[in-house]
Amino acid sequence: MTFQEKVRQVLQEKEVPLDKAIRSLNICSKELEPYITQPQGMLEYGRNVIYRNQQVEVIVVYLPPFAKTLVHDHGFSKGEVYVVQGSLLNLIYHKDLSVNKIESYKADESFHVQGDT
Repeated sequence: MTFQEKVRQVLQEKEVPLDKAIRSLNICSKELEPYITQPQGMLEYGRNVIYRNQQVEVIVVYLPPFAKTLVHDHGFSKGEVYVVQGSLLNLIYHKDLSVNKIESYKADESFHVQGDT
């Protein structure tokens, strides 16, 4: 079964919290390799949408070492970020773009994002 098929199967189950659904996938870097895209254009990271339905979108984001994203929020969406390999530094900003909080995550850790987080 491919990773996409596993995602589809898990997310078709009703009433499964997103963090539990992600954990149940037992994600490993090897099975994600076919879905990793290199950075393109002005972005420092690769982004590949591998599943989408009316409630959820699953995106494989590849951040090479020292890569960063532009300051952004998540609008009206909410989600779960799961670190598969390496580590991630998440800076949360105030509206005036001063840093509010710095969070650090390593492989096999996840965090929730919602709205302006």
